[in-house]
Amino acid sequence: RSINMYDHRKNMIFAVLAAIAGFCYSIADYLLEYLPHASETLDRYGVVESAWIDMTSGRFIASLAMAAVLTPFFVAGYICVYKQIRESAQKLSKAFIIIALIGGLGDFFIHAILCIMPIVFKSAYLLSGQAAAVHILEDMTGSFIVPFYVYFAFIFVGYILWFIYALGKSSIYPKWYAAVLLLAVIIQLALSGMGVQAFSVGVFSRLEMTFFIYAAVTEHKYAAKEQV
Repeated sequence: RSINMYDHRKNMIFAVLAAIAGFCYSIADYLLEYLPHASETLDRYGVVESAWIDMTSGRFIASLAMAAVLTPFFVAGYICVYKQIRESAQKLSKAFIIIALIGGLGDFFIHAILCIMPIVFKSAYLLSGQAAAVHILEDMTGSFIVPFYVYFAFIFVGYILWFIYALGKSSIYPKWYAAVLLLAVIIQLALSGMGVQAFSVGVFSRLEMTFFIYAAVTEHKYAAKEQV
């Protein structure tokens, strides 16, 4: 029994650290994505923002550094959630951990590229003007656009698997929690589509934070039961 209690406490620590990482990652998202004023997309992919030229490069460097430090903590959180799902759905738990880890590490790849792009844009803009800067970034985007969407697909599929489990009969999580979380995601995505920056930036980081907060609460409940 002491071994089980130790495992639950260890998993709870993993989940708490991952939840803190999710909150901090949302700050990294704001440093990267929150634009100081109205902006125009300049490239055919819809990635390059005219507002980048007025944003300090320090924001993007800080965002990249934060993401690099925080990403390993997400891995710990995914492992905790995987163990919880495994309690009642072994096959789904295996699919979840594989897809979640690929998606989580892919998320860092996406974030890193998006941090590098505005730095390159500012340098090229100052040296050769806007047209040259946009041309360089279009070439960059074309080189990674396929893995970008592949990794993004893994991220979405990972969330879908969690919701399938959480709303299913065998779930150890309350249905109301998953339903409220799903509704919050839909609302945030709708606001994002309307261009409301304050809500659209850091959507997935806040979603991961709530996943891991509840994972920590669940592990705390398990540890309390083991003590009885």
